[in-house]
Amino acid sequence: MKNKLFAIIIIFNLILSGVFITVSGEAKHGISDKRDREGYNLQGAYFALSIFTSDEEVKQGEEVVVDYDVKNVGDAEGTQDIEFDVNNELKDKYQSLTLKPDETYSGTFKWQTDEANTGLDYNLKVTSDDDYAIDQVYILIDPTFEIQGFRLAPSEMYYDQEITAEADVHNHGDIDGNYTVKIEMGDKEIGNDTVTVPSGENVTAGIDYNPDLSDLGERKVSVKDPYSDEYLEEKIVISEYPEVKTQAAVDIGIDEARLVGNLTEIGLEDSIEAYFRYKKKDDSFFTEETNIDNIAVEGEYDQPIGGLESNTTYQFKAVIEYGTTEITGEEMTFTTQTQDDDGGSEGGNNDGGAGDEEEDNTDEINDEKNDPSFLSNYWWLITLILISGVIAVGIMITWTRKKSSVQQASQHNQARQEPLVEGKTTSKQKLEELQEMKENGLISEEEFERKKDEILDQF
Repeated sequence: MKNKLFAIIIIFNLILSGVFITVSGEAKHGISDKRDREGYNLQGAYFALSIFTSDEEVKQGEEVVVDYDVKNVGDAEGTQDIEFDVNNELKDKYQSLTLKPDETYSGTFKWQTDEANTGLDYNLKVTSDDDYAIDQVYILIDPTFEIQGFRLAPSEMYYDQEITAEADVHNHGDIDGNYTVKIEMGDKEIGNDTVTVPSGENVTAGIDYNPDLSDLGERKVSVKDPYSDEYLEEKIVISEYPEVKTQAAVDIGIDEARLVGNLTEIGLEDSIEAYFRYKKKDDSFFTEETNIDNIAVEGEYDQPIGGLESNTTYQFKAVIEYGTTEITGEEMTFTTQTQDDDGGSEGGNNDGGAGDEEEDNTDEINDEKNDPSFLSNYWWLITLILISGVIAVGIMITWTRKKSSVQQASQHNQARQEPLVEGKTTSKQKLEELQEMKENGLISEEEFERKKDEILDQF
């Protein structure tokens, strides 16, 4: 009895061990064996399968190679078709494979992944009439980029300073890839940067750009996000530098004047310190300054000055300051009035620019025709015009006289050619006419004598 019970226990353990081995083998190798699985011996042919895939992950478009083995584990020769499908869709077939008992055939199936979807697992299955084997392959996602941040500094600047633009690029794909970030200002590209972005990571791309005068104003700087196909934008204000011009002095007296400047551009500043420097023209350095005005708007400003010397030329220029920067306008001059013996004043004028040193600033100089000294400065030109007029009048009078004389000579010649009528013209009249022609310079002395003899001969 004990021996029978012991034998039953041994048989039961062997059965359990066989089931465990069968289940483990199927999970690892993907081999189905009816005989092991169902626990009975097969009769006839039985084609058992196993497969081996070259890669667990491939890029879309790459080729997947599946190697397989078919073994006839039955006790008779057989012929079967071996099929290969992907996700239950037939891709290839080996027809009419014949194997003898314990004979093995090794073959290969190939699958081109051009039309496969990325980011998915695909089941690769090889099937006989008796058995099947399955493996999987994952189609990698191509590099897929997204702009996840965009920064611009500074937000306002002068036109010759530098802009820095940065974009954070993320790669959603399974494969490392290169991406070129293009930065635009308005409709023009101002720079680009190509970066390599590993799978699942962020990399910062950036450019530096120096605007010019064509970029002045409030501008939009942008980068296109390939993931959403939309633009990320930042605004920037690009300005000219503050600028000042010196204008003509006004209210010029014996010992005082009012200096005038024009703040033509305030730039990015909230306010500007504005004043003037001045000196006698013959002095080497500007030693005097006016009070300082804080100006918050563009336009003219002025400052009075006093304690000047009469009949003296002074040189001055407008000055502005912001931060540590100083900008000056062109230099101009004015002359104070002269005090007469009666205590009154006369003269006093703006002399305009500073002479040879400021020849390029003629657009800021007063019109010379408004200068009371215009006639004295250009007397030679007026004299030349008058002389030219006198010469022209003399030429006109001479020409008129000559024309009249020619007409008289013509009339005389015509009279000579007419036949003489006896008693119509006396010799005295002929001689008087001939004498008049000689006096008017129409005939020479020799011709006068010859014609006189002819007249006397006729009469």
